[in-house]
Amino acid sequence: MPSTPHINFQPTTSSKIISLCKQDLLSQALSLFQSFSLLDSPTTHHLQTYSALFQACANLKFPLFGAALHKRWLFLSINDLIVSNHLINMYARCGLLRTARKVFDKMPKRNIVSWTSLISGYDHAFMHHDSLNLFSLMYRQCDEKPNEFTLGSVLSSISALKNAYFGRQVHGLAIKISLDAHVCVGNALVTMYSRCQNALDNAMMVFWTMGCQNLVSWNSMIGACVWNGCDVGAIELFSRMRKCGVGCDRATMVSVLTSCSVLESVWIVQQLHCLSVKGGFMEEAEVATTVMKAYASHGCTEESYRLFFGIPSMDIMCWTGIITTLADQDPEEALRLFQQLYIHFQPDSFTYSAALKACTTIANIGHAQAVHAQVIKAGANKLLPICDLFAAVCLLERLFVGFREMIYGSFVVLNSP
Repeated sequence: MPSTPHINFQPTTSSKIISLCKQDLLSQALSLFQSFSLLDSPTTHHLQTYSALFQACANLKFPLFGAALHKRWLFLSINDLIVSNHLINMYARCGLLRTARKVFDKMPKRNIVSWTSLISGYDHAFMHHDSLNLFSLMYRQCDEKPNEFTLGSVLSSISALKNAYFGRQVHGLAIKISLDAHVCVGNALVTMYSRCQNALDNAMMVFWTMGCQNLVSWNSMIGACVWNGCDVGAIELFSRMRKCGVGCDRATMVSVLTSCSVLESVWIVQQLHCLSVKGGFMEEAEVATTVMKAYASHGCTEESYRLFFGIPSMDIMCWTGIITTLADQDPEEALRLFQQLYIHFQPDSFTYSAALKACTTIANIGHAQAVHAQVIKAGANKLLPICDLFAAVCLLERLFVGFREMIYGSFVVLNSP
């Protein structure tokens, strides 16, 4: 049987493969790639093709295809910086950080992209200590300066660890290399300071010294105010944002409406509700639920109820929101909705907490036992403060059992009545 003839890998073939990769048509690109043999002497077209294929594997999260291509690449016995960077990026984005680190460690030469790809990979995989350790190593070994993507990933890890000391050091470095005014770095600095204790003033300083604030910048600063309980500041920033002609999105509305829930002004809630309707944000369940909660916090239960049944696509968050809203003011209705919820969704721990709160309000033994049975059946009894419920209805025996079922001796448990 005659063997299949091998055809040389031509530039036109490379262009076709790269084009398919850009369209995320990986299977077609690989099929075309495998139809051609590898040349003995790798060319620029080989390097570009492998880079495109590794990038497509990263975009589509196909590490198995990427690993197979990696083996074929090793067959060429060459070290190319750009292709190696694509390899690190592919493995990192697919969550294979150990393999990405092996590729990184074997590189004879690295550039800032190499370091940044792995640092970013660690950050996205919640390996924040590894991210910061690698950044420290990069600062000592790499001749190139960090770029905005490097600092963005590092500051993200610092935010997660709430390490203000390290954050200020990176901030100082950003000023030194003139990246502090970059919008990407500025947004990351605002978020980082907002997560650190007693650092809201630093976040505000960074925000106002940024060269140009975009929507993400405003959202970050408004979110920082909400995160730190500065609700008046969040409303004032939102007002100033509107005066500057900056539009808003779902994240903006959720943050500002959350602040309104604390402030004693239903008028602001009504204004934001109108703005949400005008902007088409009420079609999104998260915004509609936040508006509903904001009205409820000001005693407008009927308006909250009306909004609930007007949500076009209700999810578990919407149901939990209305049950939480009614738990204090109309607990019987809250429990009725809780039972109706079972027809549509499986309750989560937040839903059960809301139902238990309603049971506590009415102190009804029948409802309490029914909800408790559902909690146990769902396996959520180890995640909720059951003892609070039974203490409220004076079921001391149940209180003891509920206390034993708790995993953690948390503040909530130890301070039950």
